[in-house]
Amino acid sequence: ALARITSAAEAARSRGGDAFAALCGGQCTNEAAYVLHKLAHSVFSSTNIDSTDLAERRVADDALAAILGSAAATNTRQDLAAADVILVVGSNLTESNPVLSLTVIKAIRQGKKVIVVDPRSTELAQRAAFHLAVKPGADVSVLRVFLGHIAASGLEDAAFLAGRTEGATQVLEALRAVDVEAEALVAGVDPEHVRAAAEAYGRAGAAAIIYGSGVTGGSTAAQEVSLLADL
Repeated sequence: ALARITSAAEAARSRGGDAFAALCGGQCTNEAAYVLHKLAHSVFSSTNIDSTDLAERRVADDALAAILGSAAATNTRQDLAAADVILVVGSNLTESNPVLSLTVIKAIRQGKKVIVVDPRSTELAQRAAFHLAVKPGADVSVLRVFLGHIAASGLEDAAFLAGRTEGATQVLEALRAVDVEAEALVAGVDPEHVRAAAEAYGRAGAAAIIYGSGVTGGSTAAQEVSLLADL
């Protein structure tokens, strides 16, 4: 493995700075980020350096913390296994987290419903009960349809809303006014297909949500995360 890395590195150096790029993850320490920066500049003469710790991700975390009190995940893998319906938004889960995807695939094999919101026909989307192939950047419209249809159909958890939330009445009134047909048109999906997926989610005894960088890395990250938290 080391020989292969060395060979690739030498080949990149021989082709100049544009042959090398470095991407620093959000969990990197300052020290690791500094060393990576020095490696790119000093060894490969490259200025192609970026980080996944984007401003949009921080805004999305702030939105989640404002609604739920924490920006951390609230579900464990055990929770996913207990869910009747799992909603996956903006994540090619089998590629980005193969271990976690096994839990979701196992749920599918057990007859549980998985809903995938993604423009791409990913491996998980092909297995899912519902694949909502939205136009790129149109997740917000699909989530508005979800919430609007659940509210209009009376599928919200009234007891939970009464005991654990504030301002639910006003939010439900606003959601019932959502134009499902218009939002589905913006998203580029069949409104009946979205309604069916929303009903499956709304009628679930227990449901879970997984979202990825397709949500947190976009310009509407805060809005999408807020809608998912409301859902």
